[in-house]
Amino acid sequence: MGASGTDDLLGAVLVDVKGFSEQDEESQDLQLEARVAGSRTLQLGQSDSVLFPYPGFQSGFVEVNDSSQGNQQGTTNIINGAGNRELMLLPGKLRYREVSASFNYNYIGRLLLPAAVKKFPIVGLNSAMLLVAEDGGFTLEINGSEKELYLLSGQQFLKCPLSVVKKRASIRYSGDVTCSVVTYSQLPESIQVQAQLKQPKLRGNVQTAQREVAP
Repeated sequence: MGASGTDDLLGAVLVDVKGFSEQDEESQDLQLEARVAGSRTLQLGQSDSVLFPYPGFQSGFVEVNDSSQGNQQGTTNIINGAGNRELMLLPGKLRYREVSASFNYNYIGRLLLPAAVKKFPIVGLNSAMLLVAEDGGFTLEINGSEKELYLLSGQQFLKCPLSVVKKRASIRYSGDVTCSVVTYSQLPESIQVQAQLKQPKLRGNVQTAQREVAP
């Protein structure tokens, strides 16, 4: 599938979109845009692929970007394979372009935090973007597969269940979100990794504990 009109000494470009992680039904309509020089722009969804015929020995480009025509329930973030790259192929050769992406939801609401943690800065452990006001009001961008927001405040970890009171365009309104203190061992493994990255002292303690229990 492509728009090149020549049959002379063709090569080809294969753009392959790897499945978006942990998709739900609303993110099934996610789209990216792909094109090569001389071809029209094509829309690709999750796990789609397209083969563009391309003339050999001809200088050009292959380009992959977010689509302006995709699902408006959230934000598509291309993790790997985005942008414009130079292209020149030998006849009969194939250029492979792998693309992977994540899908983020946008939330607003108010975090109800335990009094003991309010004096410390709030750090998101699984958020792409988090802004928290003094009154707990928050703006959040988080992977669409996440149902809970995890926070670090001082030495405390917090778990905040995300719900949707109403939706408008790409914004999800969560209302008041009650956050509870959890221990490090209660964090999912992926969140534990983020906690160690954002709290160096914790990483040192974990490594020490691992050495102590090693046979």
